[in-house]
Amino acid sequence: MKKSSNHYQIKIGGQNGSFWLFLLKWLQLLVLSLSRISGIFFHDPAKLILKTLIDDSTQNKKSVNMKSKFLNKKWAMLLLIICSAATTLAQGPYPKTGDMTVCLNATEPYGVVLNTGSTYQWSITPISGGNGTITAGATANLISVTWTSVGTANLQVIETNAQGCPSNPVIILVTVSALPVTPVASDQTVCSDGTTTQTLTATATGGTITWYTAATGGTIVTNPTQVGVGTSTYYAQSSNGSCSSASRTKVTLTITSALAAPIGSNQNACSDGTTTQTLTATAS
Repeated sequence: MKKSSNHYQIKIGGQNGSFWLFLLKWLQLLVLSLSRISGIFFHDPAKLILKTLIDDSTQNKKSVNMKSKFLNKKWAMLLLIICSAATTLAQGPYPKTGDMTVCLNATEPYGVVLNTGSTYQWSITPISGGNGTITAGATANLISVTWTSVGTANLQVIETNAQGCPSNPVIILVTVSALPVTPVASDQTVCSDGTTTQTLTATATGGTITWYTAATGGTIVTNPTQVGVGTSTYYAQSSNGSCSSASRTKVTLTITSALAAPIGSNQNACSDGTTTQTLTATAS
């Protein structure tokens, strides 16, 4: 029997392969490459459709004839996948996603995917006292917000494409938390024999105390103590778990050596009973 030829077969890498299988695999690689570059993540249904197309083409690559109606259906489904992929480019804010809690005076970055020709309108709508100041980023799709008042607010962005069509707003509910009160503490001076450990103390309202070795930065000190004679300086900052006080309180601990006992001697005096006699001693 004469072997029928298939005009859809082409030579690829030295092996016979299906033109349609090659095309679909090439499109799959293209879509996956775009997802890596732009941070796009497709939903499972789209993946299943694409996998179905490839598997179906593999199973039928030996068929000589392909019905026109079935071919058109495949092309329609493929175009649907491509359009869906293009639509996902404009979805979702990053790197901050979903409702969030921030500390007062914190500056946080926000953004959405940049689409050529699109404009982006950012706004903050206070709900219960919360508010902030928007600073434009390097491109219109990026901003940073300094949260300036305690409460809740909606951060919103609306994208308008090159054809003038606005998208649905992307909204994040932001809760701005108050900062703890700066710790209260006083410098401490104690006399010591040089062997007793002395510990600094401070009071924090509505929070816990963390001790540092510097006014900014520095290392954390679990127990700010001193044993020998001298002066140590530490900085106390209060924290409520998520937010810290705006500043640190400087506290010094000074240890002085205990004085030696006075030097004196017994005294004998003759007196007429009316003259006042005074004891003397020497203190170093």
